[in-house]
Amino acid sequence: MFIPGMGRTNADPNFGSRPFAAGALTGIRAWQVQGTVNKPLEGLFHHQEWGPGVNVSFCDNKPALKNACWKDHEEDPRAHVDDCYFDNRCGGVEMKCGCGFWAYTNGRNDYYRGMIGQGGIAHVSGIIQGFGKCVVGPKGFRAEKAIIKCLILPARMHTRMVSDQTMETVLQRQLRRSMDLLYPGIPIFSDEEIAMAEYPLTLTEEEEQPDEQGMG
Repeated sequence: MFIPGMGRTNADPNFGSRPFAAGALTGIRAWQVQGTVNKPLEGLFHHQEWGPGVNVSFCDNKPALKNACWKDHEEDPRAHVDDCYFDNRCGGVEMKCGCGFWAYTNGRNDYYRGMIGQGGIAHVSGIIQGFGKCVVGPKGFRAEKAIIKCLILPARMHTRMVSDQTMETVLQRQLRRSMDLLYPGIPIFSDEEIAMAEYPLTLTEEEEQPDEQGMG
């Protein structure tokens, strides 16, 4: 039996106010890692693991309850069967949905600097190239497919993981070795400005809107 739920975050016009016709987009973003030894990069909210090649996003909206069933559901949620629900997934990277790989094109990378996310022991920053079906807004874009162009270390460690400078040094070294192993051939920079100079972001000139949660 399906369990009702909204699933994916809502769309944010700052990352999808209009379709992107063709080509590729370059942006900066953050990932989380669940450990410093052989743990892959994951999305901050949509916990899809990233690989060193082409990554393909998918919509993970949960099945939604049909309007005709809401009254019965409020009285007894256990009364429903599979026919009470419909597939709520979008066709892939639509403006009304929030799926796709998110990245900033304005250089802010707020989710990294603010350590915003769900779980993980550290945030890793990097630059991606998004392509396939895309939508773009004043802060960034969402893309159907993406490749990692570079990573930026050291990572930002959650304070609960680091008791002193010695421990942080050990964890950072472990994470660096792990990224080298899991993402061979992908450059690792120690400076964000140098990374963005090497891989310039795709800038837009649209007006920013109030923030909403995202970053798949």
